[in-house]
Amino acid sequence: SASDAGGTTCAIAPGAIGAAHQAAYSSGYLRSGCPDTPAQNSPYMWPLKWAADYESHSMPAYTDEVVFHAKGRTYYALDKNWKRSDTVYQKGVLRTIGQSPCSEEDIDPDFAEKGLLGCWKNQTDYMTTMLHLGNMMYFLSYRDNVTDALRPGETDPSKIDECI
Repeated sequence: SASDAGGTTCAIAPGAIGAAHQAAYSSGYLRSGCPDTPAQNSPYMWPLKWAADYESHSMPAYTDEVVFHAKGRTYYALDKNWKRSDTVYQKGVLRTIGQSPCSEEDIDPDFAEKGLLGCWKNQTDYMTTMLHLGNMMYFLSYRDNVTDALRPGETDPSKIDECI
């Protein structure tokens, strides 16, 4: 299989998650198409850098009730195994794996009783950013006193308040 010095180029995650994700330890995909790997000639890995606006609506199983709504823009650099997600709107209760940290007062008590994490979100007038770099996730919040409007793709680090 294609490899770099660490043997991780073009690696996909094991098991079911590998159907849609690079392995966390992967150094990224090759421009040459990852010969002799599951990613070989995949139409889903081109272009290696791209972005998309998203809007999602989450519903519990067996219901049409929307319990969470989010909007933003996500950027991918598949050659480096990087993802950036700028969220400009979140409202409702988020119940998912790999979500951003949740303050104690925003934890959904009904979900917590079952040993799970659910987090109430009411982000309607500011932006947050999640960076997924290889096997690490970072969650950025921005300063309250930023005078210029924050927009997806913001690159000025002086506007960052916290990174966890």
